[in-house]
Amino acid sequence: MKSPNAEPGVDFPVDPHWKAGARPIFAEAFEGLAGRHVAVTRALSTMGRSQAAMLNAAGARVTLLDVPALSHEGTDLTRDLPTSRFLAVDFNVAADAERAASLLAAEDPVDVLVNNVAPEIKLPFRQLSVDDFEMQIHNTCTADLVTSRAIATGMKSRGRGSIVNLCAVTHHGEWNGYVSYAASNGAIIGLTRSLARELGEHGIRVNSISVGAVASPAEIRIFGDRLGDYDAWVVRNQCLKRRIRPEDVADLVMFLASDRSSMITGQNLVIDGGW
Repeated sequence: MKSPNAEPGVDFPVDPHWKAGARPIFAEAFEGLAGRHVAVTRALSTMGRSQAAMLNAAGARVTLLDVPALSHEGTDLTRDLPTSRFLAVDFNVAADAERAASLLAAEDPVDVLVNNVAPEIKLPFRQLSVDDFEMQIHNTCTADLVTSRAIATGMKSRGRGSIVNLCAVTHHGEWNGYVSYAASNGAIIGLTRSLARELGEHGIRVNSISVGAVASPAEIRIFGDRLGDYDAWVVRNQCLKRRIRPEDVADLVMFLASDRSSMITGQNLVIDGGW
């Protein structure tokens, strides 16, 4: 379906039944993923589902990590992804994130960890409480830290691994009302570069992806009647005149997870359509 205000030829997936990850996979393009164990956090988000579907199609064994409230949806998704399983984890509680990651490391060591973007707190800084700010940092950065630390233990023992941290381009500070979100996503980039330095000697690569405005069915709920205006605004500000799809991000995740990127680490790759 096309947004009413989109440029001619611009596809925009607004159908609520639109299925993320529905793109043919050429497994030979992603060396080394077949049989590897990949853990995807916030896996029931639109981007997480797309990544899980692509990884599964490439032959990876995928563990889907998301909040306990989504356990039913997680179980349903595993039926569509034959080599996957769902593990409930509360990312708001550092001890629970560490528990889940440690469990994975002990049962079936993880080869690739994909930490997806956390939900945002959008408030002008004068209305932002310290508790709100600390909660955003905790949800965005602390969860990635404890999960990466626990899973890296198994990677170290095998002398290889890849960690991919996703964040939002709001860390550029170009939009109002995103003080806590911008700060927390900036922290992800610092975390990524620091982990890359410390884990490199063990053969573990750590990279981040800064993501722009990715089209998703959730935008229908968020913007309602203003969806067309928002869609047109995004396309107008991008150099490339179509919306970013979850599959576009998943393609980059697949590259950083695979052996094709074996000498890339400590980098922040931007996928924003040229904002």
